[in-house]
Formats: sequence, structure tokens, C-alpha cells
Amino acid sequence: MNSPHDRNGDASPLEQAQAKVAQACTAISAGFLGLAEVTQTFYTTLVAREHLLMLGIHGIAKSALGDALFATLPPGKQWGMQLMSDTPPSALTGGLDIVRLRRDNEQWSNPVGSIREASYVKLTEVFKGPGPTLQSLLTILNERRFEENGEVEDLPLEIALGDSNELPGGRTDRVEPELRAMYDRFAVRFWLGRLSMPLRARLRRMYATGQAGAGANVQLTREELDALRDRAKTMPWSEAALRATDAIDAEVFGGNVSDISERAWGKAMKLTAAAAAVAGADEVLPEHLSICVHVLWDVPDERAPVRTAVLRQACPDYETATNLLDACHAAAEPVLMFLPSVANGSAGIDEVHQVIDAQKRVATAGAGMKSLAGSAVEPMRAEAREVWAELGDALAAYKAKAAAKIVAKEAF
Repeated sequence: MNSPHDRNGDASPLEQAQAKVAQACTAISAGFLGLAEVTQTFYTTLVAREHLLMLGIHGIAKSALGDALFATLPPGKQWGMQLMSDTPPSALTGGLDIVRLRRDNEQWSNPVGSIREASYVKLTEVFKGPGPTLQSLLTILNERRFEENGEVEDLPLEIALGDSNELPGGRTDRVEPELRAMYDRFAVRFWLGRLSMPLRARLRRMYATGQAGAGANVQLTREELDALRDRAKTMPWSEAALRATDAIDAEVFGGNVSDISERAWGKAMKLTAAAAAVAGADEVLPEHLSICVHVLWDVPDERAPVRTAVLRQACPDYETATNLLDACHAAAEPVLMFLPSVANGSAGIDEVHQVIDAQKRVATAGAGMKSLAGSAVEPMRAEAREVWAELGDALAAYKAKAAAKIVAKEAF
């Protein structure tokens, strides 16, 4: 770790912040299957004072995840809204202040209950708002200020989470020009899809036991968040990390995969330094560039080649980990249909042995990930553990049923 202890020998605010973020990531990722990477990246985005966008299908707990993440942050007002084609700017920034109008005969908006009071913001279907409403949002998100009647008001906004079921404008191959400015306000972007079959099965059992959507019993203080931000601003870069950025740019921009602007690289560099600060590193290393996977693409078709280019430099073990995770799913999926009957004790012995064999193969593939390094590997390790646990839960239930049958027979 890079930060000193205070005079009393206790952990410094920076160290406390790093420990709390790690604890929050572990707890929230366990409650929101398949969203571990979003969870980890959220805190980096917060430290860098950027905003995060979640694109993709509905019904994958984007809003609930936002609530769980916001609950771990320093005290501050939360505000959220679903934008529609007729949402007026006043719905965001506040309606007419009638008291002030009557008293001073001046037209001012009333900030009470508006986005202007919020530290943490959720914007659902963020690109659906009309032009004037989105224009009002641009300054709020980018400059964190609100201007009215020639006066400028600084806003307490820390981070905004946007979500949308589609790219701005509804296309999949490009962003509509009139929505480009709003799209670019979200430096970090995730395209989310359905869970794999083993994780879907695991999630249903979590719903049954009340474990799904569980948050973290931890909260950052203002001092701790400021310590992370101060560290990110002064984080030195290793020569290896700088060379890695050159290689990424050559493959992505030079290879015509994505037209990465200089501004996008500026945000990517700031986010990478924040990732190093959150991780407790002494300097920016190539592995911290993993966050660029979610920064350097513009449309969905660019995601895969950008991920490959970034992780080739940031996480050399990524391809090996991906192959091992694929092996986990390949072992588990053929026996998923047996799990209910195995769990209730009605399965035949052949089916039980197939599940046992599948779990062994999942364990072997998962064990192969232990020696792999890189932040991009950890979510895959976690997913492999969930697949293994899903098979294990069914086998544990089977053993309990079998033991109960033996006891019943002995009783008679």
C-alpha cells in the first residue's frame, strides 16, 4: 500500500477507503450476479468524477444495483427520474418559485426536490428526453453547475448513473448526432445482457432465500472519498503502462476499430489513475488499464475488438481465464436439467453421478484460474465459483435427503 499510517497507528483515510471499497465490491457482487465488473468500475468512476452508463435489456436489476451502490457512499441526497419525450426541463431543475415571484416579482426556479440538490443521480431512459431537457442536463453533468438569470450555482453532484435499453436514437450501428453530446457525458459504458444458464439457476435460488439484491454494510466518509481522489490526482505512471497505452491506441485507432478522440483518451487516463488509487497501487501499471474496456468503444460492434486490444496489454491472462470459464459452463450446462430432481432426492443414481462429475470438472477449471492475474480475471473467478456452488447446493440437498431416508428406515 502506498499511504502512511497516522500518528496513532490506525489506518489512514486512504487505506480505510480502499478497504471499504473492496468490502463493498465483494458484498454487492455476491448479491447481483453477473454485475461484478459494473460494481468494481462504479467506484473508479466515482473517484474520477465521471459518470457511468448501463445499456442493454430491461429487467437485469440496473436500478436496484444503483441503490445498493449509492448506499455505500458518503451522506448525500439521491435523486432519480425516468425521462420521457414530454419531460420538461423544470421537472429536473425545479418549477417556478411562486413565493419569490410574489415577493420580488422575479422568475426563479425552486431547487427543492430537484436534481440541483442531489449528490447521487439515476437517470432512466436518459436519451428519451426532449432537446431542451437534455440541454439542461449537459451543463449539470459536465460542469456540475446550474445557470439562471445570469447567476451560476455550483451543484453537489458526485456521480450520475444513466441507463437505457438502446443506443441514443435507437440504432445499433451509430449514435444519432443530436444525442452525441449527452452520450459523451457518460465516459464509462457497459452493454449488459442476460446471465448464463448456470447463473440464472443460481439467481432463482437466491431469490428464494432472500439473498438476491443484497447490499453492503459499509459506508465511505467524505474524508475517505477525498483521500482516494487526492491519491488519483498524484498517481505516477509506470513506463510500462504508458507503452501499453501506445499499443492499445495503435491497435484500436490505428487499426480503424474505433475513432478514439483525444478527449476520450484524456478521460481514460484519468479513470486508469483512479483505478490504481482504488487498488492501492504505488503507480499506474498496465493492469489498471482494464477499465479502458468500458471507455474506448462507441457502438456495440466495437466492444469485442476494443476489449481484446485493451486486455492484450492490461491482462495477458484474460484469454486463458475466458477459456477456463467457458469450460466451467460447458461442464455444467448439460446437467442443469437434473438439478431439481437431484435436490429433491428423486434423481436416479446415473444423474447424480453426472452432476458429481460436472462439479469436478468445474472445480478443475476454476482451480486453473487461481494463478492468473489481473482485475479482469476476478469477475470470471467469481462466476466460476457460482457455477460450482450451484451444482454443490443440489448435491448437498441430495445427501441430506438420502441421510433422512436412512434415518427413517432405521426408525422402523
